Amino acid sequence: MAISSLAVVDAAAQKGNGWGKYAGSPVLGDPVRLGTCFDVNVVKGKSAKFDMYFSWRPKKSIAVCSSDDGIHWTEPEIVLRPDSACGWEQII
Repeated sequence: MAISSLAVVDAAAQKGNGWGKYAGSPVLGDPVRLGTCFDVNVVKGKSAKFDMYFSWRPKKSIAVCSSDDGIHWTEPEIVLRPDSACGWEQII
């Protein structure tokens, strides 16, 4: 199941770097199912055109989604899991 849209950061669009605010007022997937996602960072992808990393608060993890068009995204995949021994996830 693919995530259907991306929250585009207004600041990026204002810098004239090719990004534009999506008129459909996008949200990353179902907020009830995903919960709170912050600290979004979109970079050139490895297997797709874009990879979007974010802090996935309910999972206390860092996750990634991929997209070829910047609108339709894959399901989040955790890339950094919580580690109770060091406690880093408490500050995400």
